[in-house]
Amino acid sequence: MTQRCILLSIIIHWILFMCHIEIISSTDNSRLLIISLDGFRHDYLKKHVLRTLNQIQNEGIKTKHGMEPTFVTMTMPNHVSIATGMYQEDHGIIHNRFNDTKLKKFITFNTKDIGQWTDYNVEPIWITATKQNKKSAVLYWPTSHNEFNGIRPSYYTSKYSDSVPLREKIDDAITFFRNSSFQLVMLYHL
Repeated sequence: MTQRCILLSIIIHWILFMCHIEIISSTDNSRLLIISLDGFRHDYLKKHVLRTLNQIQNEGIKTKHGMEPTFVTMTMPNHVSIATGMYQEDHGIIHNRFNDTKLKKFITFNTKDIGQWTDYNVEPIWITATKQNKKSAVLYWPTSHNEFNGIRPSYYTSKYSDSVPLREKIDDAITFFRNSSFQLVMLYHL
């Protein structure tokens, strides 16, 4: 998997858009959906006919040139950078797999949190939302299953899984907007 991630070089296309779902009768209908498709170049939407993704970009917000990866161009460090707004040297995730000498533990995508997120300067967007009493669902996003300073998102997947199809992940994300008062949904797909 590491070799695959390296070969893909984390060319990630971000689709950011605000959803206004009429089904929800709330005073604030603003919703934010962030989808990360690993290996999906920003210019694929121009080169290929992708009706659903083109519709999403036309009705919402998109990046002009995709996401510019931080160095090292790997999935886990970049996704933590996206979620926190911090560079790797600040949030501490430097590779998809690494040995934490302080914890004496090998860290990977699915490593369960045992207290490594105690730096109060490291705060993903879903934790900020939670602190503001906004409901967030984080699906398969690297580190989403970990506590940050004792706080977790309203809903998160406990482990990343390649076996869950993208269609199912998107259906789950939409369900959070339709059937509940979630205001932030983030999902990652390899």
